[in-house]
Amino acid sequence: MTDLNLSAIDYPSISTTIADQIRGIIRSGSLRPAQPLSESKIAAQLNVSRGPVREALQLLVQERLLVRIPNRGVFVADITPEDVVEIYEVRHALEARCGVKLLAGDEGLLRQTVLRLRVIVDRMGTAEQARQWGEVIEQDLAFHTTLVDAAGNSRIKRAYSTLMVESSLSINRLERWYPDDASLVDEHLRIIEALAARDEAAFAEALEFHYSSTFDE
Repeated sequence: MTDLNLSAIDYPSISTTIADQIRGIIRSGSLRPAQPLSESKIAAQLNVSRGPVREALQLLVQERLLVRIPNRGVFVADITPEDVVEIYEVRHALEARCGVKLLAGDEGLLRQTVLRLRVIVDRMGTAEQARQWGEVIEQDLAFHTTLVDAAGNSRIKRAYSTLMVESSLSINRLERWYPDDASLVDEHLRIIEALAARDEAAFAEALEFHYSSTFDE
């Protein structure tokens, strides 16, 4: 047979697409910690065989977003208080590294990132004033994701994406997210102003304050 010298087609597999959908549903809060998932029901809903669904669920098990319990099935991972601390410690470390890289990089990219972050914080403030706490949380996650994405490290971005889904699962564990008089807007503005001033020390301090206040009693 003649070698046609074909190039590989770059597109997500069915199992990866299914995993992406389930990951997004977990992040939205529609799937709760410890909720069971039925392989057969998912396959029927998507009109696919159970093979790619099984592969998708296994991928999410490897990411620790799902857990497989022998003779019982697959469940959305439950998040313990210890898990929450670990998730936010790693988030803090990755964001600190990305911030340093961003501050040391291209001036134009830094300015664009600051503008994007200001738009997000404006939305956060509007939601906070309307006491739309779900939207406040969504904008908070968008803020930190935008910061990480701007650093341009694909592996950090991929790892951080999983952390953000775990963060969504952990939100209900944090009293920080209950309505109170403290404004998340002010904390995020401190981060933005440090970036705009290209002040690495101020950025580190603002980020540290933000993450330490998350766990304040």
